[in-house]
Amino acid sequence: MLTNYGELKFKKVIHAVRAKWNDGNAGESQKLHACYHNSLRMADQADLASIAFLNISTGIYGYPKIEAVEVAIKAVMGYRFEKVWRVISVCFDEENYRLYSNRLHDQ
Repeated sequence: MLTNYGELKFKKVIHAVRAKWNDGNAGESQKLHACYHNSLRMADQADLASIAFLNISTGIYGYPKIEAVEVAIKAVMGYRFEKVWRVISVCFDEENYRLYSNRLHDQ
């Protein structure tokens, strides 16, 4: 779902249904990948030039951070962009920042 978001300095907010971690064998990676892919598609369809992602599902949904980083990067790198030209990963803590930095450095 795409909405406006009050007084904040961005145009839209894309609300994604997050993937809850169970045991890793319940299609979690496909669900999380779909969160990223569908959000990117919505951003393209809304003619947005950039999108920022929080660390989707790594909080109360219990998704292991290292696996979530892998899924996020695969989804973003594998997406065929039309309008979006900048993707920002917003990291809540030093651990997530380090995981993203290390993984992206390996690209």
